[in-house]
Parts: sequence; C-alpha cells; structure tokens
Amino acid sequence: MEKSTKGSNEGYDLIDDEYIKQHKSQKKEEKKLKKIKYLEEKKERQNERRQLKRKEKKERIKIIKKEALEHPEENIKIPYRKKKRDIKDIVCTGKVFIDCDYEELMEEKDIKSLFKEIEMIYSFNHKQEHPFELIICGVGSSLKKYIDKHPNTPQWRLITFTDKTINQLINTLHLPVYLTAESSESLKGINDNDIFIIGGLVDHKQHKGVSQQKAESLHLPTLKLPIEENISSMKNIVMATNHVFETLCRFKQSNNWKDSLEKSIPSRYFK
Repeated sequence: MEKSTKGSNEGYDLIDDEYIKQHKSQKKEEKKLKKIKYLEEKKERQNERRQLKRKEKKERIKIIKKEALEHPEENIKIPYRKKKRDIKDIVCTGKVFIDCDYEELMEEKDIKSLFKEIEMIYSFNHKQEHPFELIICGVGSSLKKYIDKHPNTPQWRLITFTDKTINQLINTLHLPVYLTAESSESLKGINDNDIFIIGGLVDHKQHKGVSQQKAESLHLPTLKLPIEENISSMKNIVMATNHVFETLCRFKQSNNWKDSLEKSIPSRYFK
C-alpha cells in the first residue's frame, strides 16, 4: 500500500513560499537602507564641496582685496555677494496668470516640461527690479506632483499656486487680457495695473488655437505679442510660456518690443 505524500508536499510548498516572501522582503529592506545610505553620503559630499568652494572663494576675495589696496591706481573691482532683497521692499507691477487648466491635452512628459517652464518664469521674474505678481492657476494633480516634489517651491516668493481655474477667477479680476498667438490684435504697451493670462500648454503645435477658443468662450479680450510688426521674417510663431513671460518682463524694463522679442525668442527661429 502506497503512502500519500500530498499533504507533506503541500506543507513544504507553504514553507518555501513563506521563505521566499521573507527573503524578498529582507532584500527590499536592504535595498532601501542602501539607497538611504547612498543619498546621505551624497548629501554629505555635496556639503563638503560647497564648503570647500566657499573657502576658496573667500581666499580669492582676500587676495583681490590685498591687490586692490596695494595697487589703487588699477581700480581693481572687489566682488561682493548681492544682498537678498527683503520682500517688503519689492514692488510688484502688474499681474500674470499662468493658466494650467490644460492637463487633459498633455502627456506626462509635457506636464513635466510645463513645470520646468514655470521654474524658469519664477527665476526670471525674481530677478526683475519690479516683478510681476505671479499666479499659477488651474493646477491639476499631475502638475501638483512636480510642484510638491521640488524641494524649494515652499520658499518661492511673489508666486501663488492654486487649483482654482481661470474660469473661477475672472470675476475677481479687473480687465484681464488673454495672450494668444491667434489674436487679431497686437499688444501695444504695458501699464502697472495690467493683468495678463498666458496659456500653460506644452502642445508642440498639436492644439493650435485652444487658448484663443477658451478666451472667446469666457468672453475675454485677447492680444498677441507684436512679433510681425517688429521682426518681419517671423510669422505665426507659437512661443513657449516662459518666452512669452520673458518678453513681457523685458519690455516692461526697456519699452522696446524689437529688443525684447529678439532676446526672448530662441535663436533657432532666426535660422
């Protein structure tokens, strides 16, 4: 009479499965700890390099100061660190809304690119003597993920992130203008109280005219940057959000459209 080994084999299978699960869990934990250790060591190395650079810079400045004292006739310029402006001393003129309520038209990589454009907008605006007040509106879940992931966004100044859409905000705004490439009228100048809306859409020309259609549906006036009037070789250019913003900032400072556009439009468009 043959003995049944089915029950005992099932027992071994259960033990093997449990062992494999524990082994995988242990390996996963080891990998996690290894990654944490690597990141901590990386941060430590970065801090060391930063401290070394500061020390070297201090030494260089010390040498330059000494040379300047020994040779006053040479008018040697002593480098200094620009003092961070107190937010109370910064006077904003005008408002710019970046309308990001286009997530359903973009792929994940495009939303990531949009956040990079917002980074550049923030950085450029922050350097201006009289920056715009920046409002990033219509922030969806995908864009919010990149905003929350960035370590410095909590410290960003003169910028507001909101999930409220431009549709919800327009009733609180005084004479806002939507900037679109398809508008029939060009922007002439910029006043201190102007409110501009720029479409935060990375579309690679796949959704041309969407911002214009949206503005019309909301009964908002539209204007375009005066590209054709100032750069005759260029027509129907769809500029990136950050390039539109940079043009506004430069014009506000120089009151020169041609110069502002040429400095903001990427060189590839001039070829």
